[in-house]
Amino acid sequence: MYSMKLCTVALVSLVIGNISASNVHGSTSSTLRMRIEPQALTTSLAQTAKFALLVHGCSEDEHNLTITWDVEDVIEVSPSSITVTGCNDKNISVEVSASQQGRFIIRPIIISSAPFTDNGRLFVQLKVAKYRPLIIISMLIGWTYTVCWTIGDYFQAWTSYRRKSVVGLSFDFLYLNIVGNCCYATFNVVLFASEYIEEEYFRRHPFGLNPVVANDVGYAVHAVFGNLVLITQCYIYQSGGNVVSTAVKLLISGYVVMVSVFFTLTIQHQMHWLDFLYILSYVKLSTNLIKYIPQVLMNYQRKSTEGFAISNRLLHMAGGLLSLMQMVLNGWNYDDWQSIVGAPEEYYRRHPFGLNPVIGNDIGFAVHAVFGTGFTIFQCCIYETGGNSVSKPAKSIIAIYLLIIIATMSCAMLGVMHWLDFLYGLSYIKLSTTMIKYFPQAYMNYRRQSTEGFEIMNRLLDLAGGLFSILQMVINAWNFDDWRSIGGDPVKFGLGVFSILFDLVFMFQHYILYRKKNIQTVEVEFPMLPK
Repeated sequence: MYSMKLCTVALVSLVIGNISASNVHGSTSSTLRMRIEPQALTTSLAQTAKFALLVHGCSEDEHNLTITWDVEDVIEVSPSSITVTGCNDKNISVEVSASQQGRFIIRPIIISSAPFTDNGRLFVQLKVAKYRPLIIISMLIGWTYTVCWTIGDYFQAWTSYRRKSVVGLSFDFLYLNIVGNCCYATFNVVLFASEYIEEEYFRRHPFGLNPVVANDVGYAVHAVFGNLVLITQCYIYQSGGNVVSTAVKLLISGYVVMVSVFFTLTIQHQMHWLDFLYILSYVKLSTNLIKYIPQVLMNYQRKSTEGFAISNRLLHMAGGLLSLMQMVLNGWNYDDWQSIVGAPEEYYRRHPFGLNPVIGNDIGFAVHAVFGTGFTIFQCCIYETGGNSVSKPAKSIIAIYLLIIIATMSCAMLGVMHWLDFLYGLSYIKLSTTMIKYFPQAYMNYRRQSTEGFEIMNRLLDLAGGLFSILQMVINAWNFDDWRSIGGDPVKFGLGVFSILFDLVFMFQHYILYRKKNIQTVEVEFPMLPK
């Protein structure tokens, strides 16, 4: 009797197992897989464009699949509804047209009798232009400015080769340029090639496409190659004693330290690789803002541009003008001026689960910082300066900042960009000024071989503030077990680290290098104009 029960249990178990296996197999095999190709379409008014909806199913089960489209009133989709019955693979061609310019998202609404999976990218980005010929003109402009920017370095290389000399070419410009281009190339290559980082980008931009395409990678890598050719010439041809200045060495060292810190945080999973790539893009942006200043200063000091290939700059200027022309042309043709400066959403629409990042103490600190700096500048106007004044490089940088502020404010007032984007622009200026503002003082101390007149207590308090800022972030991360929050605010962390490093430099100058020389007053020299 007992053996019969065992046989019965075993038989039931076997049957249930077969049924379960059959169900699992059936559910797996009956799952539909869908994707859309291509995801980016460009068309013009009264013109149609096509994309394909690919449906894969390899089961003997009959699938009932109904698809409609989530679109705006100005978009027409044909067929507007799709019904699929059966298990064969389907390649459904869909036509779209629009009666209005702009950017639109087309998404399928799916009702299925069987489970289905997709790549998480079931949508189409549709760009509708006013005139189709302008699309071709825009494409030609894009390739033209890419060629201008690409071949520019060869004119400088040819000039140096013909003269067998690099006298007149600023080494500071070359090294700042290659630092920025290396960061830019890394950003493009990694974001283009890494599926892992691309998926993170898609999570943050659900209806976005990878902003890096193949020609971006080619241009960035070639830019590094061109810079290496020019730097190689600096070592094989006559340089006339030209070298990389101390200020630029310190600046590049700061970049290396900052990138190393964020790279370490990324490896330790305190921030995402995509954020690290964004840091590299900020380095590229900041080097672009300052890399031309050394060459301009060298030309001014030499009262000559001999050895500096003006063809390079003419091509670069033509490329910049064509790039701006393409942006304006596309903005008008697609009626999409927001694409020039970014999306128009408010802060909470961009960060639906975020809190306002500005609180009361932030306002108090910022306003008081302006008051304190203004008071110090007022003293510079009424007290003895020893011939010290604002250097021409600093005036140039400030002038560039003012132009950026005026341009972005005008765009915001005209409704071309949102005021939130204007505020972000001001924050980027703050970030860039913090990264370079310490160099003139450190360089002046070096030139004077003294820190007389420089209040070290200011730096000690700044050092304490930086340490407490980082300490607060570490304590909060440990207390809430949220170490990713440090990577989530990389600007605050980076500025804290950068300030601490320069505070240590000033302390080293004051207490060790020039300690005895501070007993006597030393005459002030111009800080940023080496002879």
